[in-house]
Amino acid sequence: MTALNLAFSFARLAAGVIALIDTGDKTSSTTNLLNLSPPAKGGSDRGEHLIVDAAGVRFNLVRPRPGEIGITGHAELADSIELLKQAISPNIIILDLPPLLRSDKAVQLVSRADSTVLVLASNFTTRSDFDICRTFFPSDQRLQVVLNRARRHGL
Repeated sequence: MTALNLAFSFARLAAGVIALIDTGDKTSSTTNLLNLSPPAKGGSDRGEHLIVDAAGVRFNLVRPRPGEIGITGHAELADSIELLKQAISPNIIILDLPPLLRSDKAVQLVSRADSTVLVLASNFTTRSDFDICRTFFPSDQRLQVVLNRARRHGL
């Protein structure tokens, strides 16, 4: 949800060509949230590329095809990003990664990002989980934290 919100927000700001790469985690909900049909079988081995358009707000979405395990590591992601850059020259690329503490894939990739939004689940993510996650980021990397699933506090 956060990755989709970022993609729509940047597209709404007319920040240029926006691309969202769904890295293929089995918990990814991009297809459901956008009410899209499942990706077609066959075609490119780098996944399906489509344009999402909601009331004139447009961004590019790349998602794995059925049966694929998605982007499995740093080299494959670099190849996918390079192909995407050649095809559409995006100004902003958003990677929707699986949870850091559940996937080695995410840990391999996060250190190469220019900026990261770390989403924490209220009443689920512990302080210890957060401290462990912080060790995966270089000290000079821009890191933003979003508290998700927070309840109203009446402030």
